Amino acid sequence: MAYEFYYVFTDTSVLVKIVYSITLSYIRRIKLPEILGILESNRLVIFTDRAVINELINRALPNLLSRVDRGRHGWSGRGIDEMLMYTANTFYELIRKGFTRVVEEDPSLRRRYLSV
Repeated sequence: MAYEFYYVFTDTSVLVKIVYSITLSYIRRIKLPEILGILESNRLVIFTDRAVINELINRALPNLLSRVDRGRHGWSGRGIDEMLMYTANTFYELIRKGFTRVVEEDPSLRRRYLSV
């Protein structure tokens, strides 16, 4: 049996990799990751909650960005704050376009996931 649509509830470790790979493709002007194409075709929707978002923005992205090889990854001449701004903007763009949905902001999702 094949499914046409997928809904995933992600944790921070998955979300940080998705956001970083999309941001990196924009920065380096290289081919966009396949996951973005899947998101744009509406075959995949990512669900998350505010706790994951807070951890992503305040801990996971800064930790990742402080460890990457800036020259090799195309971040030459950019500081951590600027890198964080780019990645956070990418993430908020995913939310704005509806590719990532926040459980607390959608009444039907709130009832379904927070009542468990």
